[in-house]
Amino acid sequence: MTLSANKTLTAYISIIFSMIFWGISFVWTKELLNSNFPVFLILTIRLIIASLLMFLTFFLLGRLEKINKNDIPKFLLLTLFEPFLYFIGENFSMHFVDASFAAIMIALLPIVNPIALHIFNKDKIGWNLLFGAVISVIGIMIMSINPEGGFKISWQGTLLLLLAVFAGSGYSVVLSRLINKYSPITITTTQNIIGILYFLPCFLIFDLDEISSVVWTKDAILSLVFLAIFCSAGAFMLYSYSAKQLSVIKVSIFTNAIPVVTIIVAIILGQEQFSFPKILGIIIVVSGLLLSQFGFKKRRKI
Repeated sequence: MTLSANKTLTAYISIIFSMIFWGISFVWTKELLNSNFPVFLILTIRLIIASLLMFLTFFLLGRLEKINKNDIPKFLLLTLFEPFLYFIGENFSMHFVDASFAAIMIALLPIVNPIALHIFNKDKIGWNLLFGAVISVIGIMIMSINPEGGFKISWQGTLLLLLAVFAGSGYSVVLSRLINKYSPITITTTQNIIGILYFLPCFLIFDLDEISSVVWTKDAILSLVFLAIFCSAGAFMLYSYSAKQLSVIKVSIFTNAIPVVTIIVAIILGQEQFSFPKILGIIIVVSGLLLSQFGFKKRRKI
């Protein structure tokens, strides 16, 4: 196997693990919510833990690069898009819409991303990429079928989900302009540190009064540590590494694998049951992901 092939394989393994970490994050988040942790406190603490671990580890190892002052606005914008605006849009939409409808809306991200990257970066859009993205969206829709029929939809929830989608696309555009200048380690560490500056004021304004009701159990503390290490640090680093090796366009479609992982984990934990729509939806999503990455080559005319 050539060096290039090794890097490509490593990149695909990295993006798969990134999606796995984000997909199972709901288990740890649910544990914290059950312990009365307010959402902004969860984000603030996990970013503090991730930032301290990453900065101390990689600073001592000499792996952190110096940020060019001209790139500071890009890092501020990167973090504003994600996790800040994306988190606000996705999580607060849950007050107004069903999780099934939210999953379908967020699944539009791999379709919007290539369009945004084409507009701002002039990136080429392959037919197989868009076709694969559309197929994966269809798979998400089938997985999200409500047995009782219909969705809970409101204009507030729809606007918040659109905010999440456009924030995710903005993140992709800005990330594409940083991954060739900085390592995934530097990008993720800087992003987490800036994220604290965004989320800490939100916690102090909206959630400070609720801290007295928080139950600090062993499981809750472990959940915070796992979210910090695997999601705020590991998943973002792996995503940036894959984007650097494969391109932001190609890896962005993998975000549709997150609900697949979430459903599989929920079934393993006994929180959900296998059903025909879920099995069919998972197969279609995976098929869409494979088509988007490899596609088919045209036969040469003899």
